[in-house]
Amino acid sequence: LLDRDYDIDDQAYETVIDVVRSAAPTIIVDVPHVWTGWSKRLLQTADQIVITATADLAAFRNTKNLIDIIAGSRPNDAPPLLVINQFDAKLSSVQPAQYAEHVGLKPSVVFNWEPQLFHTAATNASPIVEVGAKTKTAQSMRELTSLVLGRTQTAAKKSRFSLAGLLKKK
Repeated sequence: LLDRDYDIDDQAYETVIDVVRSAAPTIIVDVPHVWTGWSKRLLQTADQIVITATADLAAFRNTKNLIDIIAGSRPNDAPPLLVINQFDAKLSSVQPAQYAEHVGLKPSVVFNWEPQLFHTAATNASPIVEVGAKTKTAQSMRELTSLVLGRTQTAAKKSRFSLAGLLKKK
C-alpha cells in the first residue's frame, strides 16, 4: 500500500538473507538505489557483485562512485562485473569503451536497447531467452549467467545429461 512508509530494520534483511543462504546454493539480491547500512554491508560481504548501469552521464558518474566505494572496502576481492543496459550506439551518451577508460572496468556484458523484445516478454509473462532465444539480448543473458555462476558456456553445454546420447547405437 502506498499510503504508508515501510521502514524495515536492517537486521530483518540480514535474517532473510541468512535463511535463503541456508536453502539455496546461489542467491541474487537486487540492491535498491538507496544507500543504507544494510545495502553497504551486503556489498561488503557478497561473494560477487554485478553493477548494472545505463549508458548515460548520471549512471556513468554513479557507477564510478560505487566502484570507488567497493574498491575501498574490498581491496583484496575481485572487482565487480559491469553490465551496461539499454545501450543504443546512436542515442547513448556514453559508449561502453568509455566505461573501461574512465571507470576502470571493462563492461562484461552489454545489453542493447530492444524495447519491443522486453515488451513482448513482459506482455507474455515469458523470459527473454524464450521470447527471443536467438537475439543478442538472450545471448548476453546467457553470458552473464555463466559469468555469475562461474561456468563457461561450452562447459555447460558439454555437461548436460542426455538420455538420447546413452541410447544411441554405436
